[in-house]
Amino acid sequence: MSRALLLALLLAAPLAQADDGVIEWQLYNQPPLSMLDGANRGQGVLNLGLNKLLLPRLLGYGHRFTEVPIKRLMLALKTQPHACAFGLLKNPEREAFMQFSLPILPQLPPGVVVRRNEFDALQPFLNRDGALRLKDWLASGSGRVGVTDGRSYGLAVDELLMPLRGTARVPVVAADAPVRNLLQMVVLGRVEMAPSLPYEAR
Repeated sequence: MSRALLLALLLAAPLAQADDGVIEWQLYNQPPLSMLDGANRGQGVLNLGLNKLLLPRLLGYGHRFTEVPIKRLMLALKTQPHACAFGLLKNPEREAFMQFSLPILPQLPPGVVVRRNEFDALQPFLNRDGALRLKDWLASGSGRVGVTDGRSYGLAVDELLMPLRGTARVPVVAADAPVRNLLQMVVLGRVEMAPSLPYEAR
């Protein structure tokens, strides 16, 4: 079943009730969906959708933009009454304090990035379609998988990784460019794999 990227709105303060008429947009860097640095700044799919499609329809509101890591974004959605964000996956933990729009983009399930010389070692954990059986790989006790602090990889993957997050098996990266840093960790052999959406590793 395909996942979906969703627009997340703070449940406790619908936009129509914003006291000062200002929406606090929390932006995070996740190329190519959201691009906040380099020559392609502002050219991510979600950046363009926000600026060209959504904002022109929100007449009567002011807008403030803050660029934050995903972990700080989650905190803002919990604590700031007019905070809003886009591109977040729905899960039970987030539904406790967020309201989600209808899906705006289809989303493929994540895969993993590994070094070429590690691929053979994964063969016992691949199903007939070549997909990794993550539960079996984790149960084997071999290797490390790096993840981004505060990021959801979909409900099924999150449930498998949550008990091990922050341990030596599942180190957590909280940098401003976590996807790039995780890929570098894979290349340098600091972790054996990192979850990634298909277009992120290109």
